Amino acid sequence: MTRRIATFAVMSAAVTHAALAQKPPVRTLVPTTTYTSTPGQAKFEASVLSRLHVPPGYHISVFAQGLGAPRIIAVGDDGTVYVTRRDSNDVIALRGDGTGAPRQVVKNLPNVHGITLHDGRMYLATVKEIYVSDMRTDGTVSDPRQIVTDLPDGGQHPNRTLGFGPDGMLYVSIGSTCNLCIETNEENATILRMMADGTERGIFARGLRNTIGWGWHPDTKELWGMDHGSDSKGNDIPPEELNRIQSSTNYGWPFCYGDKVPDKYFSNEPKGSSKDEMCPRTAAPVLSFVAHSAPIQMAFYTGTQFPSDVRGDAFVAMRGSWNRQPPSGYKLVRIHFENGKPVRFDDFATGFITPDGNTYVARLAGVAMAMDGSLLLGDDTNGVIYRISYGGSASAQVPAARAVDTMRVAAPRDTMPLPPMPQARANRVAFIDSLKEPESVLYDADQDVYFISNIDGPSAAKDGKGFISRVPAGGGVKSLRWIESGRNGAMLNAPKGMSINGDTLWVSDLDVMRAFNRKTGAPIASLDLSGQGAAFLNDVVTGADGNVYITDSEVAFDVKGNSMHPRADRVFRVDGRRAVTIALETDRLMRPNGIAWDKAGSRFTIVSWGGDSVFTWKPGTSSVEFLVAGPGQFDGAAFTGDGTLLVSSKATSSIYALRGGKLAPVVQHVSDVADIGIDTRRKLLLVPLTSGNKVEVYQLP
Repeated sequence: MTRRIATFAVMSAAVTHAALAQKPPVRTLVPTTTYTSTPGQAKFEASVLSRLHVPPGYHISVFAQGLGAPRIIAVGDDGTVYVTRRDSNDVIALRGDGTGAPRQVVKNLPNVHGITLHDGRMYLATVKEIYVSDMRTDGTVSDPRQIVTDLPDGGQHPNRTLGFGPDGMLYVSIGSTCNLCIETNEENATILRMMADGTERGIFARGLRNTIGWGWHPDTKELWGMDHGSDSKGNDIPPEELNRIQSSTNYGWPFCYGDKVPDKYFSNEPKGSSKDEMCPRTAAPVLSFVAHSAPIQMAFYTGTQFPSDVRGDAFVAMRGSWNRQPPSGYKLVRIHFENGKPVRFDDFATGFITPDGNTYVARLAGVAMAMDGSLLLGDDTNGVIYRISYGGSASAQVPAARAVDTMRVAAPRDTMPLPPMPQARANRVAFIDSLKEPESVLYDADQDVYFISNIDGPSAAKDGKGFISRVPAGGGVKSLRWIESGRNGAMLNAPKGMSINGDTLWVSDLDVMRAFNRKTGAPIASLDLSGQGAAFLNDVVTGADGNVYITDSEVAFDVKGNSMHPRADRVFRVDGRRAVTIALETDRLMRPNGIAWDKAGSRFTIVSWGGDSVFTWKPGTSSVEFLVAGPGQFDGAAFTGDGTLLVSSKATSSIYALRGGKLAPVVQHVSDVADIGIDTRRKLLLVPLTSGNKVEVYQLP
């Protein structure tokens, strides 16, 4: 049913909380026309799938159904799918392959909505509280404990969402209490940022009416979010906004909308200013979308199942609003990013509402990437989670509705866990924190210590801020700034790869190779390679001939900060007399990054940052050989004690092992993974997470 209502845009919300604190100003009424739309709900049945539309090559099927009102979706490291249900006050878990009955893992949290998983813990948001639970190895979670108890009142927008940023901080979205008003609590209509324990809380960005869906671009690490425009201004005003969300920035609500447009429908003025003065100083959206589409969860795609041009794009579930005719939303959309910037929206999954707008079969809320690279898309009205996959053929079978098992909340450790996903995986056993953008980690077996290079700033800046950490592998006192630029004659800008040659620790540093005593940290030498064209020295390894080999990813930057690759790929060599030569020059490596010595094959293995290939190269030859293809954006390469090659990929936030001629994942969902190392004594994989400011330690299978 559709209604057209002539009204005045001061609306009931104009009688605001501010009226309690100050005398309201004289108001000018601006007439407008409001449309309401109330499509009827149709029940889900198997035939619905035939009416849904996804792009060619993709398939949509049912992952699970009979789930009540599933809202926000999060996927664990083992592939388990966790879903909040605000109407049931609980969280359920489903197997990563969609089989088996859902399990209730958290209960009795009124209006629980936001969920994020971080460092083995589950963080949950209700209207005014944030809780944390420990995630156990048997598939259960501990009873939630409160870390925040005083979030602002919910009002019209009580649905909080959570996420951990590249800085390791917890971000929380707080919607406005109203459609259009001046808030009395400055934390409403914001995104808050705090430590993982809820302390050091502050406003990160403001003027965001209700940004439920948001996330960080996997390459640029920039925060992007979809904000809901206000209601009752007509069919097309204001648009839904895609914002680049930056610290200490105001996005305009309630005084401005769209491209910094002063809101003539709201008669209040900002304190001590006017809308005409304020709005030009606010941040405009980068892209706009059809008004009243009601974006809910947003997820960036980092997998490998979909075509490569999808990586780095975002998907948004548009739930649909009551305030437009014809109705908008009721679909999944894709945001195309080019060079880290959004350029357009495209419909991706449609057909959830009839063409006449009178009946819907789903109001979409949650969207997340499953471990296999497919997309999960939740409907909070008919209780269905859909799965969108690429390639192969879609199964026509629709799983039967399954009752939720409520007998396993905070179950004891001897409870039967979820069956593991069918792949060999490394288990995280420890982590090293308090680092500053760690890039590389190296195990010194003689001293039983880890060396960690820390950039502590832009990756190409000559700012003298870099340092090397020294951490005892078996436990003990760690020296976070063991070698620090500006102390004891040391100099480091943006240290990256490291290698040990005798008693010398070699470190690549943009266009210079630094040498230090590996036992004392005392500087030994600095070799300037800029005269030979070095631009972005990256990984370092010592070959069987005793020489040190360094990859040059040949990344230069123009005045606008755009990266360039002006010359051929090169590998430099430093011999025992510290003489520098070019050992290899080729056009095939596509910005070489990680390099490792393959003892069994008497050759080097080199991974490509700019391509999707792994190569081998024998010293003394002038050509490379293709070894295997993978997801690309490779960073690190290392060999385990048994000779297995491991490579890290920023494209998929994963680490792969070369087995049977193919790359198989051993660690997944490790954001901003860099140059990996191996503790051969303990069979440990050392994984630096640059933006996470830590090194994670995994026990190899």
